[in-house]
Amino acid sequence: VWVAPGYAPEQQELEESRYKYALKGWPFVKVKLGVLGTQEQRDYISKHHPEGTHIVSFDDDVPELFCKIREGTTQDTLQPLPPGALECVIHHARDLMHEQGAYIWGFSPSANPMNMRRTHISRRNGMVNGFAYGYLNRHSNEFRSVYGSPTEDVERSCRFFNADGIVLRYSMYSARTEFKAAGGINLLYNTAP
Repeated sequence: VWVAPGYAPEQQELEESRYKYALKGWPFVKVKLGVLGTQEQRDYISKHHPEGTHIVSFDDDVPELFCKIREGTTQDTLQPLPPGALECVIHHARDLMHEQGAYIWGFSPSANPMNMRRTHISRRNGMVNGFAYGYLNRHSNEFRSVYGSPTEDVERSCRFFNADGIVLRYSMYSARTEFKAAGGINLLYNTAP
């Protein structure tokens, strides 16, 4: 688990300390200190893993994941992802990337049931949202975001599709994000190029 140095907004304890405490019952999980900035942290993580490594990235403001359990457009067509299911999705995505020649996967960028499909994995061009995704690591600068953190998930999706002709989007899964912490990426929207 990679964490940023320093303190999260409105926190009195270092991020590294908070994560080590929260994960103390998981002896095989290592907490590693990265760098400040969403885009900079993702680049740093990529540089510190070999090519071909399956890297999974989740923002820390994702409290809940959902699965579409039946067709329809109402909220009752979604349910929280059951315990253990995320690991299955991650392994399936890794295997499907290898099988299909893809290098990136993600969930539906929208948690609106109208935009989700119960059994569909898209392979078309589209956004792989930065809140929850995985990729097979490549060190080429061709895949590095250059336009800024607020838009890096859109840029990353375009770069991967341009290179590979495929991005995997699991249309049956979505995440709820909070985006409410003081500071964070929202501060960058006024400074993006």
